[in-house]
Amino acid sequence: MARKIFRAADSQPLTAAHHLGDYEAVTVDLTWPRLVGVNGPEPGYKAYVDLVLIREVKAALERRTKELLVFLLAGGILAVKVRARSVLEWTNTIGTQSAEVTTDEWLVGAIPSLRSWYEPFELGSGDAISISEPG
Repeated sequence: MARKIFRAADSQPLTAAHHLGDYEAVTVDLTWPRLVGVNGPEPGYKAYVDLVLIREVKAALERRTKELLVFLLAGGILAVKVRARSVLEWTNTIGTQSAEVTTDEWLVGAIPSLRSWYEPFELGSGDAISISEPG
């Protein structure tokens, strides 16, 4: 029986997947095209965008946050290529209201042990992980 693996790609972002519980493993790169299929700032940068886009992206990622913890508790395997946080931000013209969404908040929101006063991920160098299937 073939294992069901979802690999997020620019043409098929994480938000295009079925319910995460339908998969045994999920791989995703923390970039806007791989998460939600939109162009956004490169890792480590911020872009100012329309409030409607922020609301749409936030809603799409919140759905995945709710599914992720259940997926992991059921034994699902999540492989994430961690990158510097990228931010989509909106501020009204007089600067009294703002909203933002980041590339990692959906993940941090689902895994309580990642929440802290410090950054949840420390960027540095490491070894590549290759996912291979038998046969």
